[in-house]
Amino acid sequence: MIARLVFTIVGCAALAAALALLCQFAFPDVAPYMPGEDAQAGWRREAAFLLTALVFLAAEVSIVLSIVLAARVWKSRSAKVRAS
Repeated sequence: MIARLVFTIVGCAALAAALALLCQFAFPDVAPYMPGEDAQAGWRREAAFLLTALVFLAAEVSIVLSIVLAARVWKSRSAKVRAS
């Protein structure tokens, strides 16, 4: 179980890093909404927003699972100390 948690945490962290890099390279010129912008600029801004949201979600999942992993390790360590 712990190995799967570690694998998931590393995968989520790698996904967050890869998506952040993709966002920086694919959308370096995306600016906030400006009146009179064309449709393509609007779509690029929305795509950049969705990609950024995915980055934050992957990072949050990684952090939450890190907390779960720490709790499991703490629990198993305290159970071993009680047993001996």
